[in-house]
Amino acid sequence: MIVPFSTADAQALDQVGGKAHSLIDATRAGFRVPPGVVLSVDFFRPWLDKIEGSEAWAAFLASPKEELRQSCAAVKARCSALELSPAQRDALAGGLGSFPDDALFAVRSSSPDEDLEGSSFAGEYETTLGVTRGRLEEAVRHSFASVFDERVVRYKLQRGMKADRPRIAVVVQRQLASDVSGVAFSLNPLNNCYDEAVINSNLGLGETVVDGSVTPDTYVVEKVRGEIVERSVASKSHSVWLDADGGTREATNELPEAPSLSDAQVLSVAELAARAEAHYGRPMDIEWAIQNDDLYLLQSRPITAYLPLPELMRTEPGAEKYLYLDVIVLSQGFSDALSVLGGQYWGHMLETVKGESMVDRGRDGTILNVCGRQYMHISNMMSAFGAGVMPRILQTYDMPTRRILGAIDLKGEYLPAKKPEALKGMWRGMLARLGAVAGSGWRGFRRPRESRDDYDRVASAAIEECRRSMSWRGSF
Repeated sequence: MIVPFSTADAQALDQVGGKAHSLIDATRAGFRVPPGVVLSVDFFRPWLDKIEGSEAWAAFLASPKEELRQSCAAVKARCSALELSPAQRDALAGGLGSFPDDALFAVRSSSPDEDLEGSSFAGEYETTLGVTRGRLEEAVRHSFASVFDERVVRYKLQRGMKADRPRIAVVVQRQLASDVSGVAFSLNPLNNCYDEAVINSNLGLGETVVDGSVTPDTYVVEKVRGEIVERSVASKSHSVWLDADGGTREATNELPEAPSLSDAQVLSVAELAARAEAHYGRPMDIEWAIQNDDLYLLQSRPITAYLPLPELMRTEPGAEKYLYLDVIVLSQGFSDALSVLGGQYWGHMLETVKGESMVDRGRDGTILNVCGRQYMHISNMMSAFGAGVMPRILQTYDMPTRRILGAIDLKGEYLPAKKPEALKGMWRGMLARLGAVAGSGWRGFRRPRESRDDYDRVASAAIEECRRSMSWRGSF
């Protein structure tokens, strides 16, 4: 029922939950993680039995969505009467036997549905900080009850998860008296750059960063070079600190506009995020804290708000970065991927209409058809048509696209040092096509009736060809 972080055995996700599973794994992998234990799903089986046998639970199962708030509140009220059994108390005391009597703890939920790739319950469940041994049962009950919170239930329903089979584990972790804390992303979620890490920080505990009550300092680090490429030091009005006697206190920052991290600390946090990404094999969102110059990993979960790029579009770490624009979203207004056949048809159609400038030559071309999507290779187009020409062309697009592109240093960050071989001589083909179009226009201006007749003849032949094709396919 009680699982220490330092356990040598791999733990089943459905017993300890996503958050605890990650902490156990990180501890075993050698990350500096504050020690703690997990109260497993089985630990709470007696409590769940009592809840699921109550009238409040029966009413919850029968209630329509519009009455979800009242039914969830009734179940949570039933949780307030729960108490640990003698067996549960003994197990908890034994699990925390190696901790000092005056130790303080952070108590957090760890649901088996939580912190999985594609879903994140961050901020949904309840956390209690600075918990003394005397308040431990109350804090555990508070986290347990949050599995029935309306916002948790609604999130599950929105994600297609079952809300009628509640499962919860709870993490009891040694609380740090952090000097500075925050979050970090091993990938820059603002521009989808795999080479950059983004760090948010404030003094004290990380609650002000996580709950958004202050605008934190923000640092962007180029991970391959180990270089801080952007920094924004905010006016951080207040911070939250751990009280030695238990609980937390809010305090006004004496120097609100002073950086919360030194450059060396920024690079250490970025390195920690990169290590987490390398260990888990995917971009990660971590919570971290520094106490007495020691950097700790508090939580680690997969980033859900980013665009996974096909291998063809990703350059090697530290290599030139390319900028792509999704043509399907831009021109057609929908974000679903095309079928393989639909993508091929769309690509051929664009090549026919646009000609030489829109031919798919893979990463060396100006258009890339991959995974049911079509991308305009902005970097190669700047290389082919001129760095000054492309920004002016892009200004003809819709306002949101113009704003996004206006906030990007196109020439400084995304202009290739060398024009791809496949694009050399493209101007000549484009000029020849423009000449043919101009010639057809001039002919139509001079001989409008003859041009109209030619158009009707070609269109009729194309329609007849489509009918024959459909008739042939219908014979099977």
